[in-house]
Amino acid sequence: MNRQLLDHMDSWTAKFRNWINETILVPLVQEIESVSTQLRRMGCPELQIGEASISSLKQAALVKAPLIPTLNAIVQYLDLTPNQEYLVERIKGAWCRRANGKKTSVTAARSCWCGMLMAEHLNRSAAGMRAALKWERRLHNLLFL
Repeated sequence: MNRQLLDHMDSWTAKFRNWINETILVPLVQEIESVSTQLRRMGCPELQIGEASISSLKQAALVKAPLIPTLNAIVQYLDLTPNQEYLVERIKGAWCRRANGKKTSVTAARSCWCGMLMAEHLNRSAAGMRAALKWERRLHNLLFL
C-alpha cells in the first residue's frame, strides 16, 4: 500500500473511533450510571450494573420495567458475554492506562478502550467485523429507539 492510502486509512479509523466513542460509548456509560443510581434509590443497591449477575438484572428488568424502561435494553447488550462485569469495566475504561502507567481521565480511557476494540475488529476476519456490527446495532437500539 502506498503512504497516502495508509494515512487516509489511519485518519478514517481515528474518526470512526471518535464517532463510536461519542455516539455509543459515552451515552451508554451515562445510561448505565443513571440506571444504577435509580436502582440504588429504589432500595436495590445489590443490583448494580457490572456487579450483579445477568439473571438478577434480567429479573429486575421484568419487575421494574415501568420504572426503569432502559434496564431491559442494557441487560440485552450485557448478555453478549458471560462476563458482564468485565465488559462494563472495559466500557467505562477502568482498565485503560497510559503508556507511563498513570490512570487516564474517563474520557481518554473510553477513547483508548474504543481504539483497542476497533483495532481488534479491524484486524480480524469478516466474522469479527460482523460481531462488531452486531454490538453496534444493539447499542444503537439501546440508545436511540
